[in-house]
Amino acid sequence: MREFFSQFEVVFLGMRVNWLAQIFGIGLLIFSVTSYLQKDKKGLLTFMAIGFLFAICQFFILFAWTGLIKASLGLVRNCIMLVLISKGRETPFWVLAIFMTLSVVFSAFFIVSWYAILPVLQTVIFTIALGFKNFYYLKTFSLLVETLGFIYSFIVGAYIGCFSQMFILIAIVISIIKFNGNETKAEAKIMDE
Repeated sequence: MREFFSQFEVVFLGMRVNWLAQIFGIGLLIFSVTSYLQKDKKGLLTFMAIGFLFAICQFFILFAWTGLIKASLGLVRNCIMLVLISKGRETPFWVLAIFMTLSVVFSAFFIVSWYAILPVLQTVIFTIALGFKNFYYLKTFSLLVETLGFIYSFIVGAYIGCFSQMFILIAIVISIIKFNGNETKAEAKIMDE
């Protein structure tokens, strides 16, 4: 299978780049940036779920298994949370704990280097952040999560992913600034629902 995907590689600035994976990275970029510009958790989770589909394809092509596991678990987690939100229910902590545990357990099989732990940390930190009722805190924690994503993408060769992470970080900062400028913290709690 590696031979099949290697036909999509080119050398760019002295680096081997899989252009097919980078195309999926562009889809990830579009939906990830859009997700952080949403005004509520439901919108964020919806656009992120679509972005996870692109991430799954990208990491599969790059044989970046911990990234693939992170994206797959994130997709399932977001879909479950969207179902609960549509029913007017909050996600119980034990559901979030299951996803954090699954991320650590499944990823343990593929951790072959220090950087392979980064997607696991991303998933755990972001899942904790999803438990916050205050949408402002979720976005603030996302700064750390997306910084870890930038580092991982760079190391595994997902260069469009790096570009994507920079735009996502900018979108989060803009969203936080705009959010704080337009709403009070009391209103922030209401917007979470």
